[in-house]
This record gives sequence, C-alpha cells and structure tokens, in this order.
Amino acid sequence: MITTLYNFAKLLYSDENLQPYFSPAENPFEGREINGKVLKGIVEEGSFSHFELEDFNSTFIPKYLYRRPPGANGTNTVPTLYINTKDPNKTSKKIRQSIENYNLDFTSKEDLEKAIHLFEEFDFNKGYYYIITFSIDGKYFGEFEEYISVFEEEAYKKYYQKNYGKTKKKNQLCALTNKSATVYGFVDTLGFTVDADSFRRNSFDANKAYTMFPVSEEAIPYLEGARGILLNRLSAHFFGSFKYALVPHFVFQPELSLAQYIASKFLDKAALNIDNNDGANGFFNDTELILNEIIEDGDLRRNDIYYTMLFFEQQQAQFKIYLELNDVLPSRIAKVLDAKKEAENHYHIYTTYITKKGEVRQQKITLFRLREYFITGQKNIQPAFFRLIQSIFTGQPYDDSKVIRLILESWKKSFKENYHNEENTFNYLVKYSLGNLIFLNALEIFKSEYKMSKHSLTTEKQDAFSFIEAHPAYFEKEYLKGAFIFGCLTTRLLYNQPGNAFMKELNGLNIDKDLISKKFPKLIARLRQYDKEFSSLEAAAMRYFANEEKVSKDEISFAFTMGLVLQKDFDRINKDNKSLNTEEK
Repeated sequence: MITTLYNFAKLLYSDENLQPYFSPAENPFEGREINGKVLKGIVEEGSFSHFELEDFNSTFIPKYLYRRPPGANGTNTVPTLYINTKDPNKTSKKIRQSIENYNLDFTSKEDLEKAIHLFEEFDFNKGYYYIITFSIDGKYFGEFEEYISVFEEEAYKKYYQKNYGKTKKKNQLCALTNKSATVYGFVDTLGFTVDADSFRRNSFDANKAYTMFPVSEEAIPYLEGARGILLNRLSAHFFGSFKYALVPHFVFQPELSLAQYIASKFLDKAALNIDNNDGANGFFNDTELILNEIIEDGDLRRNDIYYTMLFFEQQQAQFKIYLELNDVLPSRIAKVLDAKKEAENHYHIYTTYITKKGEVRQQKITLFRLREYFITGQKNIQPAFFRLIQSIFTGQPYDDSKVIRLILESWKKSFKENYHNEENTFNYLVKYSLGNLIFLNALEIFKSEYKMSKHSLTTEKQDAFSFIEAHPAYFEKEYLKGAFIFGCLTTRLLYNQPGNAFMKELNGLNIDKDLISKKFPKLIARLRQYDKEFSSLEAAAMRYFANEEKVSKDEISFAFTMGLVLQKDFDRINKDNKSLNTEEK
C-alpha cells in the first residue's frame, strides 16, 4: 500500500493545485475551511503598518507555513498561529515566543509590540476560526527560502526524534527511493510505525527503528502528499466510519508524461466518484462510478495498470486497514459489474415493486447490503465480510456454506421480528438474498460444482418444479426438493387459514426431518379441511421425503423458506400471465 501510494503521489507532484498536500505545512481548519479567516499583518520595508482580514485559501497552505506547535508550551518557527479568540493574550505570548526563539527580524521590537497591541484589540466574530500570520513586502513566510528551511527542519524532527529515542542514520538505503541517504525511523505517515508501546514493551530499541522502515527526507513530501490525496481526493464513504479507495499502479511504467497524465485523469475521476451519489444503488453503497470509469476509459483499463483497493478507518493520524487488495485487474472489475447487472435482472419480476408514490423499485446488488449478513452484536463486522470482498475482486474461492448459513440466520431473525406484522419486509429479504447468491455464483467464487441456469420469468408457467430445475445448486439432495415444495404448500394453506396459525408450528423456521415427518401430514389434512388438493406437488414431496440421504437442519430450513416466499410470486405471475393471454385472444 505504502509503495503504491508513494509512486502515485510522485506522478502528481508537479500539479500546482495539489501542492498543499506535499508541504509539511498543515491545514489549520481541516473540515472547516469555509469558516476560516486569516488575520494578516502587513510589513513593508521592515515596518509593521496594519492588519488585513482575508478568507482562508487552502492553496496557500505552503505559504502560510502553519503547523501545530509541539506540546502545550511549544510554538512555530514563524508566527503563523491558530488564534485563541477567547483569550488572545495566549496567542500574543506565542507570537513573541516564536520571534524570540528563532531570532526573527522581519520587523522591529517596537513594531512587534504595536502589532500585538492591535491584535489584542481586534474584534473576533464567534462564527469564524482564525489564524494570524504576516506578509513581508507582499510575500508570505512560505515564499522565503530562509523560513522554509528552518520550518522543514523542525517539521521533520518528528520523523526521527521522540522523547524516548532518536533514530537517524546516514548512508542507508531508503525503502522508497532505493537511494543511499540519511534515513529516519519514525515515519508513520501512512500508518506504518515501529515506535508504538507494544514494540517498546518487548525490548525493541527505538533508536534502531530506521532498520525496519528507513525513509529519507526526499521521500517524506511524497508520503505526506499521498496521505492528503488519499484522504481528500481518493477515498469515499463506505458505511459508518469506514472508507474505501482505489489507487492505480503500473506493472511497467510508461513514459513519464503519459503516466502523469493517467494519474491525473484517475484523480479527476475519483473526485467525481466522491461527489456522485447513487444512494443505496451503487456497488459501494453511495456510488460505483469509479468502477464504471475504469472499465469504460481506455487509459484506465490498460493492460499495464492494476489497482490497489483499500477498506479502512481513519483513527486520528493512523489508518486501520481492514482489507488491502493489490493487483485488482480491470477485467475483474468488469466481471463484477457484469455479474451485478445479471443478478439484478435475474429475479426482476420477483423483486420489482411499485411504491405508494408510483415509483418502480428493483433490487440493487451492493456491498453495503451484503455486509448486513455479517453484522454481529453492536453492529460489529465479522472479518469474513472482508474475505468475501477479497474473493469478489480477486476470484479466490469462498466457502458458500458460510454465506448460506449467514443468510439463513438473517431470515430467521427477520421472520421472528417481521413476519406477522410486516411480512413484505421478510419476503423481500429472502428474495433479495437469492439475488445476492446469483451474483456471487456468477463470479465463480463458490466451491459448488453447479451453475445456476437462467430461469425463464416471462410467459412460462411459474411453479416449484420449474424453479427446482433451474436451480440445481440449491437442490443437490433430493430431500431438499421436498422441503421446498413443503414451503410452497404451506403458503397455499395460509391463503385460506386465518391468522397464519400453521406458521406457529414451524419452530421459527428451524426445520428438520423430525418436524417435517410430523407436520407434513398435518399440512395435508388442513388443506383438505379447506377442500384444497395439489396432487402433483403433494405426491412429489412425499416421493422426495422417502429419500434416506443425510441433510442438515440449515439445508432443510433454507429450502423450505424459499418455497414459502416464492409460491406467492409463482401464483401472482401465473395470474398476470393468464390475464395477458386472455387479452391477446
């Protein structure tokens, strides 16, 4: 990850609009730029004259030379400071401290006191945030080499000097530039660190941290730039505090100007991805624009470009990486989007409905929805979810029984919570789950040898037998065909039985052979009470139940639930088709 981001940032280094990311100067108003103000002291030919108030300009970050002071009593190498508007005297103290500690002589002591007096009298608006800085003969501190060099020297100290050690070594090979140089050992810009408490508790010598991840001063601006670009230009919202990002890298880098052009183009596309919002329809929940751009743009789907994919949380200055995928192929991304489209259309007449407002809604396959199967406790995400994402984008095999088990658990939970009061919520969960399984099956990551054939959903009669024939992966065991038909017949009974009474006898969808042997005859008897007989379905189910093969409770419950939910759609579709055929005649 670090090398990929470093190389990507190097290609963008010459872009003037990105310079704030490469500077050791910091943004004093991160996330609040719109309310940021700059109180600028005007110094001409060594004399201070007055203050001017201007809007904060993020492209001027390298010019302001702001950086958070080290510690409560620290100050900056230049008097560019965040203003304590509640107690400006504290900021005045730091202005004096900065000028005295670093022997700054851009104005006289008398003019400095004049400036501080005017500063302390300034009327600050509570609706804004402020920094103070100075302009010298029309230039900011960051436009003078003498101030830049001292500023960078102090800024880079944190990369090799801490209160518990100093790790700096000459004539060492930099891990990123592959050049011999003076290297530092505490560079943790992109999350890698060897100075955490856990290292030191285990007798790790912090003074030799440079041996673990040696980084030269030349590489640091690119790492800082990579971090800023990742957080502000590449990453997009996934869910909660989770983010995702895609970063291109070349297998064999083409001519430099072409590589820079492609990197810049991708960055522009990524910005559109962040701004775009497809609601819950995009594959990453908010959007899938960047995936479409990759497969549609010839420059971004080149054979020599692979993609690194990151799923992470930002925790203060560090990153908690949940999944890092390297070498994701554009062709695989295309396969994922094709499978998504195929799955969304596969059961469209089962999953499409019209809202009360007349809006047509259809299932959309998203990682956000797949994640719901993997939530435990207080919305904790099982690591298996990220392993599934890995399989989706790499083609690595995934245990389909794990997915089936989690899906079934979600069905049982929804059945308990929703079936009797919000049945449609339960029904659509089941049908959407089948669409999700079609998607994953189309990606060829499941270990099952069977392929789902395309089930005809147009004018052909819909029934249990046609569904079983089209979905061999669900019915590898004959007994499961009977369980599916049992579910279909249960729905037929519920059409006539008030209060869904029979459902209370099905053990919350925890169904095994013993329960079926007791309840299936009872189901047939109840149907007869309502003068209902479905001879072909009943005979087939009894024939399948005679099979002695070993089946699990989960397998039976899954098959039964599918039949329970889909029978309503079979009947609805057949009724609609009959009406259409009658009209045609």
